Amino acid sequence: MKPGVAENEDFEYIYRTATGVRWLRSERCLAPYEVGDLTHGAWFREIIAAAANEYGVRLEITPDTVWREVPAEVRAEIESQSPRSAV
Repeated sequence: MKPGVAENEDFEYIYRTATGVRWLRSERCLAPYEVGDLTHGAWFREIIAAAANEYGVRLEITPDTVWREVPAEVRAEIESQSPRSAV
């Protein structure tokens, strides 16, 4: 997940949530440390929760969300379980 944040903002310390979510500095995105047995939708929820708990930030899908190389079934799973505003 690549949140739309300013260049001077990041989620460098999100690892402190101990959820397995990491900030990939070079890609400027949030990702699971190890995928394991969780589904894409479950990881998306983990990332959303970690950002809220560690940074007080509410990440959500919006009409401006750009989906790149995400299969339709994965997108549907994520959208069905995600907080959103006006999607």
